[in-house]
Amino acid sequence: IAIDYASPSLKEEKAWYEENKSQLIQVKMKQILVRPKGGGFAAEKSANERIEEIQKKLLTGQSFEDIARKESDDSATASKGGDMGWVMLAETDPYLANQVMQAYSPGKTSGIIKSSFGYHILKFYERRMAPFSEVEGLISNMLSGKKRAERFEKWLLDSRKEAEIKIYLEGYKPPQG
Repeated sequence: IAIDYASPSLKEEKAWYEENKSQLIQVKMKQILVRPKGGGFAAEKSANERIEEIQKKLLTGQSFEDIARKESDDSATASKGGDMGWVMLAETDPYLANQVMQAYSPGKTSGIIKSSFGYHILKFYERRMAPFSEVEGLISNMLSGKKRAERFEKWLLDSRKEAEIKIYLEGYKPPQG
């Protein structure tokens, strides 16, 4: 049996990209992340106090990168001075993405931002529309899933039309149409 994964054409992918690229925003930024250690109010309070102390250090002019290396709980970025590279906002925590969009200004350091990951302080560098080459795979998967869902829906409707269904319920009258 041949399986058709409903792969979209390059033309379809590029057309979708052109129509939606304003939503495909990437931000180049660095972060300092403090995660609450455990659950509950005490852990949140402790993490909040710690990020506030870090913010005070930044306000005295200490290097963002040095503080990120020493203080950030994000093991993937701490060793790089908090450098996250280009981040696709649509793939992050929605609240964090919203705060980034509101606070973004090149060269600016954000205030404290709470997300599902913990408490962040971000330093912004650049913002851009994601290049097609970096989102082509995402677009292809999304369009393929959409095509498969449409094909399944059509198959389901066609199957229902072809099916012979008898309902043996006293007094039941099938809907007209």
